[in-house]
Amino acid sequence: MTLKLFHITEFAESAYLSPETQREAIHPVMVVCLASLWLTLACNVPLWRELSLLPQETTQRWWLGLRLALLLGSALTALLSLLCWRRTFKPATLLLLLLAGLNLPLMLEQASFLDLSAGPSNWGTQLRHAFSWQLAGWFLALGLLPALWLWRLPIRRVPLLVTLRQNSVLLALSCAVFAGTWWFSAQDVSALMDGQPQLARRLNPISSFQPQASELLAKLFPH
Repeated sequence: MTLKLFHITEFAESAYLSPETQREAIHPVMVVCLASLWLTLACNVPLWRELSLLPQETTQRWWLGLRLALLLGSALTALLSLLCWRRTFKPATLLLLLLAGLNLPLMLEQASFLDLSAGPSNWGTQLRHAFSWQLAGWFLALGLLPALWLWRLPIRRVPLLVTLRQNSVLLALSCAVFAGTWWFSAQDVSALMDGQPQLARRLNPISSFQPQASELLAKLFPH
């Protein structure tokens, strides 16, 4: 009787408990990978454009771009793996997408970015000075629309211990990719950042988390 009553209640038919919804929902690890890929490739158009203008052979530019993409993508994957919990993942990823969408036109037009330590008044000033329909279009296409898609996306609910295990594995793998890529690329990337310091200001959205991005990257990529 109790089981029958449970099955006819609205609670039992909720989206969170429905087996069909759970089967159709996307696994959170897949969403982490998709979000990292989008942030790395689509939201870093200014970085890839600047890299394509370097006075080097095409093969060298592609090789540098691949290593930068691996470094940036693995760093973002590691960050999202730390935030990949049921109550934190969507809000954190939404903020990253919106931030990257706002940064992108600023990086294209002014080689600047939103400094999160400067406060909302400074952000408003930057956006007002840089506003254009092109800025709005970039933000809509690469920031707002992906954020809305993610907000409506059903993500599979995973037990706590399973979430802890998969997040740990994902973090370990992304750190291993970052460390391995850096081990092979340290000299070339250091030389690139020394010779082209403007690239440091186009690491989207990582630059926004460090008010002195150039100084930080100079420490990470010493002579």
